Amino acid sequence: RGMEAGEAGLGCGVITDARMYGDVGDQYLRTCRHVWDDELPGLLAQQVPDVVLMMVTLPDTLERVWDSDEGSLHPRDPRYAARLRAACSERAAALLAAGVRHVLWVVPPRPSAAWPQTPWNPVTDDDWAALTGALDEQAARHPEVQVVHLDRWMAAHEPADDSMRPDGVHLTPVAALTVVDEFLAPLLLSAGRT
Repeated sequence: RGMEAGEAGLGCGVITDARMYGDVGDQYLRTCRHVWDDELPGLLAQQVPDVVLMMVTLPDTLERVWDSDEGSLHPRDPRYAARLRAACSERAAALLAAGVRHVLWVVPPRPSAAWPQTPWNPVTDDDWAALTGALDEQAARHPEVQVVHLDRWMAAHEPADDSMRPDGVHLTPVAALTVVDEFLAPLLLSAGRT
């Protein structure tokens, strides 16, 4: 409907009720709450878009603490996985309730070997599966939600030299334009027509 806006928060995922390992002073947590609870609703109050595209990567695969008595949890823990699914559901339901007609959840590519793995933050297959499973559940629950596999597109198009993601996670500006032009824009246009 003519609205082109974006909202992003460094280090933000869908979970905003738990401390993230490595988030000194809860800086990322505060930013994420502001993005989800203040900025996004403000944009939706101005005008509701037909299509919303959402992508999160590492924040929802990191160790988190909801309660000190419970201790740290990884996404592979059933309690974490259930909370991640609930947060994804809450985000999708809020967008649909606001009048958004289509929600596209992007499955990002996994970090490549260039991304430094540390003892406190290995991204395991099970942790990544918890994230993708939470997204898939939303698509199964809501016909207006579609899971978009950027991970598969990148697997077919990303050179082995890490030139698109030199640090193993973040796209270069040129690579980001390529991803938008060749993959995301056609999906957004297609979703907007239905």
